[in-house]
Amino acid sequence: SPGLRAQTRAVEAIRDALPGSIIVGDSTQPVYAANLYYDHDRPGGWFNAATGFGALGYGPPAAIGAALAVPDAPVVCLTGDGGF
Repeated sequence: SPGLRAQTRAVEAIRDALPGSIIVGDSTQPVYAANLYYDHDRPGGWFNAATGFGALGYGPPAAIGAALAVPDAPVVCLTGDGGF
């Protein structure tokens, strides 16, 4: 779907702007889209809870955990309304 691919481009832009970053996704539409179309740049660079189970609120604490686990990597958290 063109709309889903457009939302995935936002995630790709973040990856391209911050090489080596860890992107954490909460339950939000761009993250659902990225599950379908996002090309991960490496293992461990993409974590998300947008799997259809409504795990709202996963993103911020997961991003904190990622930052603690890999302190030299930039961490970006994608969240939306109700997911924080």
